[in-house]
This record gives sequence, structure tokens and C-alpha cells, in this order.
Amino acid sequence: MTLDAVLKQCAGSSVEIVVDSHKCALVPKEMFSADNCARHLADMAIRVASTECVVCSEPVDGIVAVMAADSVAVESIRSAATAVRFTSPLLMGKSLERGTYLHLSEGVLYTRIYDATLRFAEAVEATTDGDIHFLLESLHRIYGIYNMNACARGDVERLKRVTKGLFRTIEFEA
Repeated sequence: MTLDAVLKQCAGSSVEIVVDSHKCALVPKEMFSADNCARHLADMAIRVASTECVVCSEPVDGIVAVMAADSVAVESIRSAATAVRFTSPLLMGKSLERGTYLHLSEGVLYTRIYDATLRFAEAVEATTDGDIHFLLESLHRIYGIYNMNACARGDVERLKRVTKGLFRTIEFEA
């Protein structure tokens, strides 16, 4: 969707914007500092470009997403809408008791791994199927994710192709 289309859609209303970017870090609410959000990204070695600003989500299950987003787009949306909330695909979808949650969108693979609690969450650029496969293999070596159930959303056709036969079971959401 173009920025103009987004601006027309959010004019005069309260909106929630999903920031689709690999420049995202999850921060426990207790450790979150609204005064210096950029520091949270820097702590994760995520560089904010001069054309970007840092936005934050509301806490979800005690976690805040801190994200770099295009400054012009953020300012345009803030001036058009009455209220703006930001979120990340890392916070979306159901939590699992034990398993892996995958969301592929716009060349970014969002991965969450649960084992009684959230053990791992990361947004990684994944422009090729090889990138996705490499990331999953690396995570399997550490967390044994192929022995878990998985849930996937976003570009499910691509995820079906890349994950075929890897997980014990995988559920694809629309």
C-alpha cells in the first residue's frame, strides 16, 4: 500500500501501524526506557539511518517492540491521524506453550520460539529461500525447533515450500 493510500485511510482516525522491518528489538517492559528508545536498538547492534526515526509499541505480554521506521512516513501518518499506535509482526499472532512461530513478510522473517516462555524472538532479513533455510537450521541446532510444532503466517506459500518436511507439524494461518 502506498503512503498516499495509507494517509487517506487514516485521515482523522485512530490507527495502528505495523512496522514491517528487520530493524526491531523486543524489550521487557521493566527494562524499557521511553526517554532513549534508540539506545535499545543500539544495544542490539541495530543502526538507525538518518532517514529513520525510532517508534515503540504498547506493551504486549510485558514486552515492548522498538523499531526503526521511515521518518517521513511516520510524520505524515502522525499528522493525518488523530492517534497512532505502532506494532511489529514480532508481537502479532498467538503465543505458544511450546513451539515456533514464523511470520514472513516483505523479505523479513519474524521468528519466535517458546518453551514454557518466550526463549527467542528476532526479525531477520530473508530475501532468498536459502536465507530462511539457513536461519531455521541455525535455530534448530540451538533450540531443536524441528522437534516442536510450528505456526506460520504471512507469505505462507513460500514458507510451505521452504519448511516442507522440517517441522513435526506446522499450521499455516491466513
